[in-house]
Amino acid sequence: MAEHPNMEQNKSLKKNLQWLMALRVIITTFLLGATAYIQIRERYLYLFPSLDYIYIFISFTYFLTIVYGFLLSKIKNLRAMAYQQILGDVVLTTILIYITGGTESIFSFVYLFSVISASMILYRRGGLIVASMSTILFGLLLNLEYYGVLIPLGRKGIEYTVHDAHYFFYLLGMNMAAFYLVAILSSHISQRLKEVEAELERKKIDYSKLEALYRDIVENVESGLISLDRDGHIGFLNKAGEDILGYRFDELYKESVSKIFPWIDLKRKGQLRGEAIFKKKDGKDIFLGFSISPSRDIGGKVMVFQDITKVKEMEEQVMRSEKLAAIGELAAGIAHEIRNPIASISGSTEILKEELGGSNHLKPLMDIILREADRLNRLVTDFLQFSKPALPQKEVFPLKDLINETLLSLRGNPDWNQDVKVEVQIPNSLSLYGDSGQLRQVFLNLFLNAVQAMPHGGILHISALNRDGLVEVSVQDTGLGIPQEIKGKIFDPFFTTKENGTGLGLTIVHQIIKNHQGEIQVKSEFARGTKVTLRLLSPH
Repeated sequence: MAEHPNMEQNKSLKKNLQWLMALRVIITTFLLGATAYIQIRERYLYLFPSLDYIYIFISFTYFLTIVYGFLLSKIKNLRAMAYQQILGDVVLTTILIYITGGTESIFSFVYLFSVISASMILYRRGGLIVASMSTILFGLLLNLEYYGVLIPLGRKGIEYTVHDAHYFFYLLGMNMAAFYLVAILSSHISQRLKEVEAELERKKIDYSKLEALYRDIVENVESGLISLDRDGHIGFLNKAGEDILGYRFDELYKESVSKIFPWIDLKRKGQLRGEAIFKKKDGKDIFLGFSISPSRDIGGKVMVFQDITKVKEMEEQVMRSEKLAAIGELAAGIAHEIRNPIASISGSTEILKEELGGSNHLKPLMDIILREADRLNRLVTDFLQFSKPALPQKEVFPLKDLINETLLSLRGNPDWNQDVKVEVQIPNSLSLYGDSGQLRQVFLNLFLNAVQAMPHGGILHISALNRDGLVEVSVQDTGLGIPQEIKGKIFDPFFTTKENGTGLGLTIVHQIIKNHQGEIQVKSEFARGTKVTLRLLSPH
């Protein structure tokens, strides 16, 4: 919080008065000490009185300064005290001139210190007042000396030259001109210094605000920001950068950027842009989009980066959708053309089987024809479902019941492995809003893939919770995992690593989830397992 202007003025005035008191002591000690030295060693140069007067003067000046210092913390009206001190110095200067020879004294210039002090502390008005006071007192001293009312202490008991009126007027005129000229010039300089100081203070406040604004922008911007010195060491990391990378600033301070980002080549000149995979502190891989630019201010470089993992996932989904659309149109046409001959083959075989009778030796071959035709028909049905999926008939149903029913049907599948342990963590109250038949097919495909990925047994963990208005279902296994080189192809149509697979299972899963306005995410580490996460609409 900024201080009140009056408080700032008092603070500045108090500081100036402290300097004034220090200057008074220095000048008095130096000038009068030098005078005492000259009087002792070079008596013939000046007509001085006894040293007692000088010692008394010095002692009184010290005493007066001590009193001023004591009153400085007591008096609230510091401006009045400034006038009192400076005018008091004018009186002291007049006394000094009186005890050191009057018109013959060399100390009339000391008035100028008081004039300058008044101009610097009290500005033009104060300078002119002190200049006038100096003229009046000096003129009064000259008049009293001219008319013989006062005889300077340094002349008592000795002969001295009597000057005429012209000399006195000349001496007074020259000093008066000097007093007012110095008052005007020094007050002008003081006023300009005051204006410059006020301008600097205003700009200082502006710079403080700009610095605070800059700090807020840097700390609150969503992009990560790193500053690098000339040697490529990290000197700054903002809050967004800490969140993206998973590291605190103090953990990366003065670390080489090549150690944290091995794919960055700082030897390249100019701006550097790119994308790369970064492993966070918790081991999670993310996609980083980054830009590195030279910085003239810090003499190094500035790196701006963002987590573009979701953007990459969206790009993959768009590419996958485009592939699905193209292949789907082709599959639909082929499926329709294949389905008609299959129907004819099945029908003809049934007729032949009835006409030849049950004891015919060709019956096993006909059964094979019918069974394979039925399998081919199911495959064609999958093609048609993939190319032109049915719209989901949505309803609200308990998720846990659907999972248990799907697991029950899975146990009757020939690929079921008795060594697989199933763990289900789903609240009884959790419900889904969707087509239960289509979602059963989704879970059956995911569960079957998980079991097939654990030929020697393992754990199939199924969990669900309500997060941010969505139902999040996770299917996790401890199987073989998905190799990195094929991870991006698992949802592609007809892509399979299984001997008898059609390559449509996960494709249809992806399509069903998409038609339910949901999301599917796959995380896998080779030889450590796979986790598939579905995010579906909550009935609430």
